[in-house]
Amino acid sequence: MEKVLFENENIRVIFSENDITDKDKLLIMFSPMNFSMKSIDDFYGKGIVKNNKINAISIMALKSHWYPENYMKDILGLINNISRSFQHIIIYGVSMGGYAAIKYSRRLGATHIIAMMPQWSININDIDDRRYYKEYSSLANELDNMAIKSEDISGDLYVFYDNYHKEDSLQVNKIIDIYHNVFVTHTPFVGHTLGHILIGSEFFLKLCHTVLKKDKNELIHLVRNKVRNHPMKYQGIMRNAFKRHISLLVGVIERLPNDHVIFNNALFVEEIKYLLSKIGDVNRLLRIITKFKQVSFENIYKFIMNRSLTYPVIYTAHENFLCFDLLNKKLVLCEDSEIKSNMFLIPLRFHYDAGILGVFEDNNTFIPLIDIGNKQFSLMSTMDFYSLGNYKMQPFLFYKKISNFFVISNGIFHATATPKKIIDFGKEHIKDWEKFQMKLLPNSGRDIL
Repeated sequence: MEKVLFENENIRVIFSENDITDKDKLLIMFSPMNFSMKSIDDFYGKGIVKNNKINAISIMALKSHWYPENYMKDILGLINNISRSFQHIIIYGVSMGGYAAIKYSRRLGATHIIAMMPQWSININDIDDRRYYKEYSSLANELDNMAIKSEDISGDLYVFYDNYHKEDSLQVNKIIDIYHNVFVTHTPFVGHTLGHILIGSEFFLKLCHTVLKKDKNELIHLVRNKVRNHPMKYQGIMRNAFKRHISLLVGVIERLPNDHVIFNNALFVEEIKYLLSKIGDVNRLLRIITKFKQVSFENIYKFIMNRSLTYPVIYTAHENFLCFDLLNKKLVLCEDSEIKSNMFLIPLRFHYDAGILGVFEDNNTFIPLIDIGNKQFSLMSTMDFYSLGNYKMQPFLFYKKISNFFVISNGIFHATATPKKIIDFGKEHIKDWEKFQMKLLPNSGRDIL
């Protein structure tokens, strides 16, 4: 049964009595910023309360106002009239709601507080956190003395937050500084999204029971199990890795199984686009993009083609560029416009005055091209290449600089570039068509291997 305890243009308070025989615990919940009711009989935490048959009071901010004192003064007495008959009073809130849960805990007689990513204050004169400057500036008079003080708090305080999140860490550390009875659970890399992760009726009931038992080890286990494989956790890990180095980010993605939930998450598309724009190794890039179900090849093209070329590639007498077609496994001669429109064409280059034709992964690990017959080629695995004994016995393509040009051979015949954009091996002589140069792609906008 629901009863409206209080309502005005700023706050609505509902008492939901679901078990009249249970006087053991009362749950008081403060809604976060931007909470909106789906219907007139809706209230914050309704699913949790109804599914678990918990007696609860839901305090809903109808605007983003951080529950200032003059908004709450008429409400606290109404709630205390109900709460004084309960043994355990658990106050719960997320972000703005977490602030209020702590701020009014003593006046509401709290025995336990569950606060996720709470603020200590949003007053920029109190703390260097400008995320909520707009809300604070519109309520400066009401929030002038909003910082939580030690005398505001009572009960066991349980705080959950991402210790890698700068502003949330700053806020929580202020709370820890003023109150002695705080148990902190770190949830690294989730950012300010924890309220979207630690959800569900069954989970919440377990959370309350664990808090009441004061079993801190079980609490850590419960929360981390919930967070461990959530897509938002992996988004956070990837963002954090990218801040350090692109190779760390790529490594994280490559280690995840192809069926991992993150690869179906449309929310991560923007990060993936940015990732694609930074990877210079096309083979590695292809291994990554095939994992992501939400990223179309159309989108990939746009980003791949906007990358800058930093070194010259192989150029023929017919003014074409020598490329490896990754899809069709062929050596092809292409114009620069074809390369810019097809991400599977890998322009090749000579790395030294003589050597084996192939590519460098991350400009470090060499991957050679090998002849697999029928004018088709493949990239040999790095492990196989470095385990070889006699290179000359392998079906590699060799190149060598002679005077001011290069020649390419399969160990028997020289490669020849025909006007029909075909590479053929069958010439013993060296004339213009067998001579290769190095040249930058004009206005390429593409990295190559």
